Amino acid sequence: MQGNASINPTNQMPTKPIRDGFHAITPYLFAQGASRLIEFISAAFGGEVTFRKARPDGAIMHAEMRVGDSMLMLADATPPLPCFYPHSEWAA
Repeated sequence: MQGNASINPTNQMPTKPIRDGFHAITPYLFAQGASRLIEFISAAFGGEVTFRKARPDGAIMHAEMRVGDSMLMLADATPPLPCFYPHSEWAA
């Protein structure tokens, strides 16, 4: 087996653990106001939305953006998947 391919035990076909166009680590951001975050990333870094799926209430369930040669994923925060803010005690 070469490269990133591995064996899928269900059908024994090679699978790739890292999708084409992605790197080993891809950030996933949960934000309050993900649409505004998309607008900011587009304006500030030239990001392009490659996938966007909305929930019935219009909030972003999942979006993917390309910035340069890197990808990032994002969604609107929800109670089960809230925003996390840096805390000064984390740096200690």
